[in-house]
Amino acid sequence: MKSFSLIFLRFYVKLQDAYVSEKGDKLGNWNAIGYKMPSSATFHYYDGSTEITDKTGKSSEAASDVDLATGISPAWQAVPQTALNDCPTGTNSAWIINVTASTSGEGDAAKTEGGAAIYEATNSNADCLALTPSFTKLTTKAAKD
Repeated sequence: MKSFSLIFLRFYVKLQDAYVSEKGDKLGNWNAIGYKMPSSATFHYYDGSTEITDKTGKSSEAASDVDLATGISPAWQAVPQTALNDCPTGTNSAWIINVTASTSGEGDAAKTEGGAAIYEATNSNADCLALTPSFTKLTTKAAKD
């Protein structure tokens, strides 16, 4: 089975972390952080909601960033274009990374902790998630008080 490599996804996380460390309170899109992931016959990749159609994997979106507190949901998506065992095609089977700010405190007292980003790795389809059981391990935990 052809599948995306979690190594490339970890590379995305490391590039995003470096961008946040440099900017302090901003998250960057794929072009801003220098990430590329070419779509294939098996998977189409998305920079947020923008499909990557360039053969080099570069996003067509101009480099831009958003406030870390706002987050990006989804920030990274892999949508299967062919059935993978019991995992069907389409956006309801997508592997997704959402990025938000790490916070401390409760309710309105919450504040960004050191500019750190939190990553949530999800796939709502159990048949798809079974193909990459370590995918959800990319989810990071909030900063502790």
